[in-house]
Amino acid sequence: MPENTLKKIEKMEEKAQQKLEEAKREKNEIIQEAQRGVDKIIAMAEEEAKKEGERLKEEQIKLAEEESKKIKEEFKEEQNKIEEIVEKKGMSLAIKFILEKARKAWRG
Repeated sequence: MPENTLKKIEKMEEKAQQKLEEAKREKNEIIQEAQRGVDKIIAMAEEEAKKEGERLKEEQIKLAEEESKKIKEEFKEEQNKIEEIVEKKGMSLAIKFILEKARKAWRG
């Protein structure tokens, strides 16, 4: 083979090797960029989930506070009824009233 042809082949091999290395670098850059995108999406999803969890927690606390307030009001009303019965009709009727309420509560 003429020397000129060998040099052309060597140059073509060098260029091919350079192109191959450049393609590998580009591939690695694309993979890294994609991974950064995935990491960002995961972080955003985790933050959204955290915010949603906090919102749900606050809702549950608010509902529990409202339920507690309602139960306290109902208890106060029952307590007032018992005191009124005791004042007007005596302790034995108050005890009957309490027992009846307990039976209803027990049965659901």
